[in-house]
Amino acid sequence: MQLVRFVTSLAATRGDLMGAVPFAEAKGWSSTAGVLKALVAPLGQGDVASALWPITVDLSEVLRPLTVIGRLQGMRRVPFATRVLAQTAGGVGTWISEGQPIAVKADAFAVGSAMFATKCAGINVVTTELLLNATPASYPIIANDLVSGVAQALDVAFVDPSNAGDAATPASITHGATSFESTGSTVAAVDYDLGRLLGALTDANCSLATAAWIMSPRTASSLARLRGSGGGPAYPLITARGGSLLGQPVITSGNVKASGSPGETLIALVEADEVLLADEGQGDIELSNEAALQLSDGPSTGAQAQVSLWQMGLVGVKTTRTVNWTIRRATSAAVLRSVLY
Repeated sequence: MQLVRFVTSLAATRGDLMGAVPFAEAKGWSSTAGVLKALVAPLGQGDVASALWPITVDLSEVLRPLTVIGRLQGMRRVPFATRVLAQTAGGVGTWISEGQPIAVKADAFAVGSAMFATKCAGINVVTTELLLNATPASYPIIANDLVSGVAQALDVAFVDPSNAGDAATPASITHGATSFESTGSTVAAVDYDLGRLLGALTDANCSLATAAWIMSPRTASSLARLRGSGGGPAYPLITARGGSLLGQPVITSGNVKASGSPGETLIALVEADEVLLADEGQGDIELSNEAALQLSDGPSTGAQAQVSLWQMGLVGVKTTRTVNWTIRRATSAAVLRSVLY
């Protein structure tokens, strides 16, 4: 995996590109397209952007299966910095007489703002020994560890209904969506609640052709264990890893955060075709073993305990992903809150 080999080459020489090149060559990685080229380019021996592109693509490919964004099929791809139409209601079609104008629903569309590039970044810490002694079999695990922080941040921002967005973060696709409170965990209650979510989308003229459920693995596992009156599985096609529920695909993520107390979570139903995604595979990766980090998911200013990466034999890897999204109309998603199963 080019991403891990690129990071390992830099970690072995403390970011010294002059030394990283012979290190990669000694490892026999010069034959791996992209690794040696990406190391050489910043030294003035090639175009940096094009040289780093294979590493960036590898970074994107590692992230996609770890995120809801990467697994939600059917979203509409749009370019950055381009205005898009926000659909505020379902379209309308009418039969017309010869020479008569075609009706267009007056409030069906509104010109949205341009989707500019927004960046999500995270820093993960690994030991120098882990990188230097890594084997090809361990590359996928290391790569996943390097990007796990960004994957979590992307999922939370993408799904959390309370994320209204700001200058740095796009609003979630469920913000402002139709919302219901869970009525219970029995088969009858679950059937009723899921039916309300499906009804909310069909009432908004969504075809459900690209609709998908988004929930936590815990919730999916609970649904898989539910038994009907005859003792058989009430929802036989769902598993903790996904599957299908009432004919729609299921995407599970441990980053589907609780909507209220720590014991609560949510279930979302989203028409993917209504989600506009700006993603050109852009990303960046940097590392250092000479920094001092405040190891906290809620860092603060002032005097704080810090860990020296150099002193502890650690490498800090900063991963950045450039992506943006929006949903054309809030009624294309529905959320079940206060789920306790």
